[in-house]
This record gives sequence, C-alpha cells and structure tokens, in this order.
Amino acid sequence: MHQPPSYQTSRAAPTKVHVDNLLKSNELKHLSLLVQSSTMTVPEAKNIPLVDLLARLGHQPAEVRQGGNDVWYLSPFRQEKTPSFHIHQGRNVWYDFGDGSSEGGNLIDFVMRQQQCSFARAMAFLEKLYGRGVHVASLWNQPSAVATVAAPGDKFLLDKVQPLQNQALRQYLQSRGIDPRIASHWVQEAYYHHRDTRKQYFGIAFANGCGGYELRNPYFKTSLGAKGISFLGGKDATRCSIFEGFFDFLAYLCLEGIQVDLPQDVLVLNSLSFQEQGFSLLESRDYHQVDSYLDNDEAGASATLELIYRMGEQRVQPQHRRYKGYKDLSAWWEKEGKGVGLAKMNTY
Repeated sequence: MHQPPSYQTSRAAPTKVHVDNLLKSNELKHLSLLVQSSTMTVPEAKNIPLVDLLARLGHQPAEVRQGGNDVWYLSPFRQEKTPSFHIHQGRNVWYDFGDGSSEGGNLIDFVMRQQQCSFARAMAFLEKLYGRGVHVASLWNQPSAVATVAAPGDKFLLDKVQPLQNQALRQYLQSRGIDPRIASHWVQEAYYHHRDTRKQYFGIAFANGCGGYELRNPYFKTSLGAKGISFLGGKDATRCSIFEGFFDFLAYLCLEGIQVDLPQDVLVLNSLSFQEQGFSLLESRDYHQVDSYLDNDEAGASATLELIYRMGEQRVQPQHRRYKGYKDLSAWWEKEGKGVGLAKMNTY
C-alpha cells in the first residue's frame, strides 16, 4: 500500500481581488449569487469530515488502519480493484495515488474534483447537502445497517443501528435523569456482537463525525469504528457549547428543555484525546463565546485552561462551578439537577 505524503492543499481559496475580477464577467454573476446566498462558511465546509461526505455520496471504506486514522477507498474518480484513494482523518485531507496526478487537498478541493465544478458551485453543493454545519442528528432518523467500519483491534462488531425504542435503554436514560423523548432526537440504539465469542449486546449509540459511535449501557461503555468528535450546528453560529461526553450534552438538553433546534453550536469531544482536534475547530470558526462544560477533574481543568489560553478569557466562559462537587454536568444532573432546572444551576 502506498504511503501518504505530506499534504498540501491543491487549491487556495480565491482572494477578494480575484473574486472581484471574476465577477466583472456576466457569465459568473450567477456564481456570485450562489456564494452570497450560502450560509455555509469556508471553515465550516473544510471541517466537514471527508469520511462523512464520501458516505453520503455512496462510498464506503475498503480498509481502515492506524486505529481509524488512515482510511482507504476504491477511488471515487474511476473504476479500480485496489484501493488507491486515501483519507487522513486527523488532518481531514485526501490524496489520490491511483492515476499518477499526485492530487490531493481538503474537502472543498475534493468536491471541485469529484463534481468537476468551480469553487462557488462546490460551496453551493455542500450547502445543499449539509445546510450550515454538520448536523449529525439529521442522519439518525432512519434505521441503518452496518453504518461504520470496525477499526483494527475493535473487540465488537456492529450489526445495526436504529431509532431509540428499546425499553431497557429508555429506562437506563431515565435512571440518569435523561428524558428519553429529548434523547431520542440525538441518540439511537445499536446492536453489536463480540468479534470472538459472537455474544450479542445492545446500547445507546451517539454518532461522531468520522462514522463511528460512542456506546453506553448500564454495565459498560465502549466505542465502535473510527473515533472522533461530534459537531452539531445550532441557530447562533457565533456561540458554541463544548462537552467532554455525550451524557453531559444530554443533561444540558434536559436542563435547557431543548429537543430539536439547538440555540447555538455544540461540540462533544467524546474523549479528551481529541482535545486538539476540537480546540482547532473552535479556533477556526472564530466564535464570539464558547461555554465550556468540561469535567471537574484535573484533566478537565487543564483542558479548560488550555482553551482559555488559546481563545482568550473574554470568549471562553467556564461553566464548571455550576456543577461544583461533581465530576461532570451529567453526574450533577442525575443527583441534583433533574426537577430543579436552570434556577438551581444559577445559584452557585
């Protein structure tokens, strides 16, 4: 198998002078309208996981390496039998080894190549496909067959994912203070089995942006497939709430009485090991305010300080004092928060 090179984006975003010159041409006035009417920004487009885009276009990985970081496909550009199209998930870039062109780049470059279109039309294509941001929840309404490829070393293999209806899982959510009616908009139920023993399991599934799932049931927690962060677009694109785990996110939804429409963007790290990826995303979107709901432990405090250092004290609003005495927001909500609501949270 080929080794991926050091990636360089094959096309730079057009400068203002370049755009102004292009728009003097009558034949490109329509393209200017496409750009002006689009609500998706270039950083938002570039942060869409390439593996998610390819899945939506009907392309599934042929091989996954390095714990899910290196993903190989049969080329989406031509017919072939040996995978030659590579995605590096950590950098969210692609490279095509198969035709000798040495071509690669970011997600926008891929759309321009795959659709044979201009920059403006590529942005319009992504806007039509995604809306603003990567709304992971929009993918969760229909049952799915095996929706993820097991990463090397995974002990469990996914059988199916479907809307939340299992009574035992709904009761588990309730035992942790989570309203299943709210949770059902954001999580599903997954059925999976042990690779060696074939023993069957089921659990609550929360999707990440790399095609994998975080899984929870009353007895243990695990993950399946490629690991990564989960980003959910909200109405206010100038603010974002960040959580370490998805049960903290569910507790936040119940606390605020949110069901479907998020008032602002949400980022769930799913693990502090994805701190760098998550913080880089926050910086790229240049939020006016980031509400940090990271854990009340040494690691969470260190991550919060790092976020403040990178984005500034004026923009980062730590929320950890609101669940003082508990490891995280989920634990506070389960023990004290449910039935108390925002008034309790504001008295600290």
